[in-house]
Amino acid sequence: MKTGNFSHDGIVFHYNQVGEGKKSLVLQHGFSDFAESWGKMPDDLSKNGYQVFMMDSRGHGRSGKPDQGYDLTTLTNDLISFTQYLKLDRPVIIGHSMGGSMCARALASHPDLFRAGVLIDPAFRDTSYDDAKNTKEKRRIELENLKKLSHFEIIEFTRKKHPNWSDIDIESYAMSKIFLSTRIVDIIFTIDKGWKEDLKDITCQTLLITADEERGAIVLPKTVDFIRYNYPNFSFLYVPNVGHSIHRENYSVTLKEILKFISIQF
Repeated sequence: MKTGNFSHDGIVFHYNQVGEGKKSLVLQHGFSDFAESWGKMPDDLSKNGYQVFMMDSRGHGRSGKPDQGYDLTTLTNDLISFTQYLKLDRPVIIGHSMGGSMCARALASHPDLFRAGVLIDPAFRDTSYDDAKNTKEKRRIELENLKKLSHFEIIEFTRKKHPNWSDIDIESYAMSKIFLSTRIVDIIFTIDKGWKEDLKDITCQTLLITADEERGAIVLPKTVDFIRYNYPNFSFLYVPNVGHSIHRENYSVTLKEILKFISIQF
């Protein structure tokens, strides 16, 4: 794995690169995660002939942690600037959760920059201001409490909460919480705003991966039905018996279906 940095908006961003070649993928992590939160996926994608790039978003990982800029549009502009900095030939962009929402907005605003998209349980929902305010406070307290724990204690906490996660996923989860700034909770006010408008402007082939609402997945069946009816360029993968972290909870199916989808795009 190679690492690098680039500057944008007065901030230094850290990124990882795995693999070489002309077929490029840009992976964007979710809320409170970082580039290494993709676990084995970058290595497995590179073994199939892809070069993979992963940026730590502002406030996350080893990237800068400014006091401001924690809204969906600003974070998406960071991602777009990262892709432009790399000078890639229309990569496929893949995002989880917050990263999926960032990818959707990037696909909508810069259709010529990307070849296709994969959105893993993005924040496609409709949340009121009061609900967002309550969620922000809840997440702030959760993250502050996690940051008070040692690395070992976070690992033990995560293993109990997610017993089916792999060791590499548990380790990266713990590291991500040590690195992050709790200012990132401000994204909660905008993370699910404007997604319907974004979808209208996405013209490339896009795979939406969803899971079970009762296990914590965000995208509801009625949302899938809405997108399926209105946007013929979308295809869908439902992974049963898992929640929001689909790529952690059923890695083999997620990887297999992503490889199948992106192989058609190049």
